[in-house]
Amino acid sequence: MVALDVLSTILSSCWDILGFEIPGFGFTCKAFLTALLLIGISIKAVQFAFGFGSGGTGYRSGQSRSKRISNERKNDEK
Repeated sequence: MVALDVLSTILSSCWDILGFEIPGFGFTCKAFLTALLLIGISIKAVQFAFGFGSGGTGYRSGQSRSKRISNERKNDEK
């Protein structure tokens, strides 16, 4: 339990350091980092739910079921 208290104190101190307001924008660094974290989690949840961005290499040969590349097309993707 002592280690948990020490870790909690360290994390809360680091989080308190980020409480400064970003000049010219009117919000704190804490709010900005929290928003970035929530946006990232939301994007991952949508990708998981609807299957966007899952698998595939982006290359033409990676999109087909047959992984064999003909001799004429071997150097196309380089």
